[in-house]
Amino acid sequence: MLVCTSDADLNVFVLSFQTDFSGLNAALSAVFEKVGAAGSSGRAFRLDLQTETASDLSDDAIRSIAVDAHGALRAPVHVARRSVPPAAWKDLRAMGWGPDGLGLPLNAATLPYSPTDSPGVAIEIGAPTIVLKVQLAGAGGDEAQRILDAVGGQESGFSEVAAYLISCQRQERCFAVIEIGDVRRTPPARVLQVLQTEARRYGASLAAGAVLSHLPLSVVLDTLWLKTGLTAQAGQVIETHLKAGNAQVAAS
Repeated sequence: MLVCTSDADLNVFVLSFQTDFSGLNAALSAVFEKVGAAGSSGRAFRLDLQTETASDLSDDAIRSIAVDAHGALRAPVHVARRSVPPAAWKDLRAMGWGPDGLGLPLNAATLPYSPTDSPGVAIEIGAPTIVLKVQLAGAGGDEAQRILDAVGGQESGFSEVAAYLISCQRQERCFAVIEIGDVRRTPPARVLQVLQTEARRYGASLAAGAVLSHLPLSVVLDTLWLKTGLTAQAGQVIETHLKAGNAQVAAS
């Protein structure tokens, strides 16, 4: 397991797994049963299964996971294999990001459930992506959308980036989701730099956000350099010297 987190601003519970899927059904069944129908009420779920290619996990294996989620959470399940960059994936994903967070189904449910209090479960299979919650302070809804278009719009030039405006609150505070694919082609630090520059044009700024996916250590170090000018190597990070059972740091 790479990630297990919940975010109230985006109305989503996120689980992320990578490479070794042995015992995955048992681990997920335990999570689903613990959350149950009561815990899924009003909350969407994103299950991210990271593979080298979208076809690495069999249909039978995915359906088994979907059936477990469907029964335990009493929610519709949407499944999609991620085989295109985030900019194109925006219109193909299992469930979409919208004003209420994750919950706008873009495709018919693989396993419908009615009636239900949950927006649904999105199971996505494919190459890793980085998902960031971004907060724009001092920007209204129209301004926030223009700021996001600088990295996620059709004219942005970032094919590996998708940007979704989620909600704006009274004090001109907007939340958005940024999804980034190939971090070598499109370093997240560069995306954040463009966002910050564009935000300043509208008198806004990037405020505290959150990471809703696995984040490679190389990305953290790149961002450190961008924000502070300090350079660091993976070997200088204490966690990289701990045994695998005590730390899960990806120095890639």
